[in-house]
Amino acid sequence: MNRLPSLYLSHGAPTLPIDPSLPSAEFGALSAQLPRPESVLMLSAHWGTAQPVVSTSTAPETIHDFYGFPRQLYEIQYPAPGAPDVARRAAVLLGEHGILTDAQPHGLDHGAWVPMLLMFPEADIPVAQLSIQPHMDAAHHFRVGRALRSLKDDGVMVIGSGQMGNGIAHVAALAGLDVVLNDVSADRLKSAMATINGLSTEFGRVTPIFWVPP
Repeated sequence: MNRLPSLYLSHGAPTLPIDPSLPSAEFGALSAQLPRPESVLMLSAHWGTAQPVVSTSTAPETIHDFYGFPRQLYEIQYPAPGAPDVARRAAVLLGEHGILTDAQPHGLDHGAWVPMLLMFPEADIPVAQLSIQPHMDAAHHFRVGRALRSLKDDGVMVIGSGQMGNGIAHVAALAGLDVVLNDVSADRLKSAMATINGLSTEFGRVTPIFWVPP
């Protein structure tokens, strides 16, 4: 098998599978353009741990880790088989690069099963998850990626899943940059401001703008 690409997918709202106004079809179109993997190692923004943890579940449950969405969303199951061999191989590779890694059974959070459902709806590709470390820097995650790169030659597609805009305002503000927040919801804007203000007192100027659509 040729070397597989690694992907970063912005999975957006968990409602992607049930809301036709969202760009869910693009995931299937992308999948059709790529070689079919033998298995997937997924790194989701919704599973964060102090140190890397691989999921060794043979039949990972579908985790509905969100609140206040339509009932239809909570009824979705993604019964893909687990990939414990891939998980253990990833742990070995990380260990060889000096990255201590734990292992435990873990289901698929929505950052994993939503893009998998849209790309591989038959749920017939084994998938394992690897946690990320939200409190560690980009250099650490670069080392993780470098340690795992040989998996791409073994039929494993490594996928990072999150949302490019998640928390960007918080990160920029904490870096001392001036940030303009705008939203059509005054309540959501107020909540975002409260979150940023609660993170640190040493941030750049944050300007809230309540945007009213024309």
